[in-house]
Amino acid sequence: MGHNTRRLHRLFTVDGVYSLAGPGTVLTPGPPDSLLPAIGSRLELRRPDGTVCLASIHSIQLPTPNPRKSYPIGLGSSIVPGDVPLGTEVWLVLESAKATRHDGTISKPAV
Repeated sequence: MGHNTRRLHRLFTVDGVYSLAGPGTVLTPGPPDSLLPAIGSRLELRRPDGTVCLASIHSIQLPTPNPRKSYPIGLGSSIVPGDVPLGTEVWLVLESAKATRHDGTISKPAV
């Protein structure tokens, strides 16, 4: 079995949660453009009560105007607004240099 160590990078702390048709649950303020991850990136949501929820980016919102220079992210409909209280920390999950595929072989994931 391969070794898979998860590394994390803190993106932002949630100050707003909205439900929109299409993008589903949207978190604000979102990451700054210097840390903007790709759609499909995996996230760890660390709630204020200490619990953790895993999610992935379904969409990236492009607000206009954008004085905060940040981009709210949509999590789709699998996460509902009640799952993400204000103050939740959003962390980007970075894969390790080695990851195990479902067939048991070791591969180097794209980051």
